[in-house]
Amino acid sequence: RPWVGYAELMFILKNMGDDDTSYILDRIMDFEDGYLSKLTLEKGAEWTPHLKIVPKTSKQFKDAANDNSTTRREKIMNLSEDIKSVVFDQDEPIDEICRAIKQAEAGMKEADSTLGNYLLNGPTGVGKTEIAKQISSRLGMDFVRIDMSEFMDKHTVSKLISAPPGYVGHDTAGQLTGPVQKANEEGRPVLVLMDEVDKAHPKVFDVLLQVMDHATLTDGKGKKADFRKVLLVMTSNLGEHAAAMHKQEQKQKNPMGFGRERVDEYNDAATESIQNQAVNATFSPEFRNRLDGIFRLNPLSEATIMKVAKKFVNEMHDLPAAKMYNLTFGVSETALDKFVEDGYDQAMGARPMKRLIMKEFRHKVTDLILEEGVSNVHIEIDYDVKAGKYKLERKAQQGAVLLLDFHKDVVNEAQVASPGL
Repeated sequence: RPWVGYAELMFILKNMGDDDTSYILDRIMDFEDGYLSKLTLEKGAEWTPHLKIVPKTSKQFKDAANDNSTTRREKIMNLSEDIKSVVFDQDEPIDEICRAIKQAEAGMKEADSTLGNYLLNGPTGVGKTEIAKQISSRLGMDFVRIDMSEFMDKHTVSKLISAPPGYVGHDTAGQLTGPVQKANEEGRPVLVLMDEVDKAHPKVFDVLLQVMDHATLTDGKGKKADFRKVLLVMTSNLGEHAAAMHKQEQKQKNPMGFGRERVDEYNDAATESIQNQAVNATFSPEFRNRLDGIFRLNPLSEATIMKVAKKFVNEMHDLPAAKMYNLTFGVSETALDKFVEDGYDQAMGARPMKRLIMKEFRHKVTDLILEEGVSNVHIEIDYDVKAGKYKLERKAQQGAVLLLDFHKDVVNEAQVASPGL
């Protein structure tokens, strides 16, 4: 990587191996402006590495691939729009979380607070986890996912901060404090995703109160973890089952015709009310009051699921096989409509669509590669209405037209054009 932490560099140099490659660090000289300019090595030679030491006073967001401040600032300014290009119709939570990140970069957040504490509530498959992943990957943040269903019992709380001395698990780092302490040492920001936080024991919420209040947490060994460079994102689907049952009852009462629009409006308001009641019943006022935002994510519409289908097809260009065999992929309008018909389930979100494209497209392309060794072609999936099944068509790449209409940055045209064209 273009930069490493001091502790990481020390570990590398002290564990390089045999005599031929062993240059053990003796002393460090000329440590100026955050750069390691000279090392005195075991064999007496001087080495000037291109490694940058990240000082404790580094900014909140250090782009690991490019330390240019202008580039980093542009990434943060465009973060919201970039995420919206791959997570559709969830604008409110994306905008709010990105606004908090901008404030942290500009130095407009309190010194003793986290980067932000957010609860994303909504049905499965609508982008709760994807929002967190996109933020961490685009800003070079460490991504720590904790499955909170593993903390349903009171005694499991110690797994977050490690067990105290004398207890089983004392030698194991806490699942929450461990990664944060490691990132503290190396000067990196962290995004902590607590998935299905509503399933955790109430004692877990007491632990999180300290994090959200003072941005610090002491582990079982008495060592503090600094959360000032941590973005805390929690997900849940509280009230979704009750809201779905309520919608079904309303549809049965008024299945069609006059008054349907009013029923739909009522369902939206009732759903929000049911979910708010569930959130209030699960989390104490003290906990909710320390959150920077509680957002309800919308179920996906048919128009949105069509964008999702295009996204999944375009993501196939990032697969190793696409680069190894110079393959490009597309989908016909007929197949796209059939994808929406077969893969749309409002209650399940985007996951049924992902499974459908995996079954009908990726699996069949896999067979083509292994059985026929295809390469240097454009593979398009179509739907044969008469036969009632999906089919693959191979075309010359010169005529490939990819789905770039929903966002120009989702696929780089230069990446999918064949060499020399």
